[in-house]
Amino acid sequence: MVFTIIVNLYAKDGKNVEEQLRAKLAEASQTNSKDASVVGWHTMQSTSDPRKWTIVERYDQESTSRAWLSTETTRTTRRSRVP
Repeated sequence: MVFTIIVNLYAKDGKNVEEQLRAKLAEASQTNSKDASVVGWHTMQSTSDPRKWTIVERYDQESTSRAWLSTETTRTTRRSRVP
């Protein structure tokens, strides 16, 4: 059974924030999508408010999602300063 995590982000207001966030999310998507337990890792930006983002993370099962979330790569990504 696929396990899905949905993350909603709201970027702070500022110059070039949208581009910085888009670049960080694109990098995270490419990195995370390479893992065999990741079924999908997708980002979506609101068309009505460019500061609103949603990330949909899909894993092959809940236990692998917990394992993936506890990896150093994931912890570093989540701790990084995202605009």
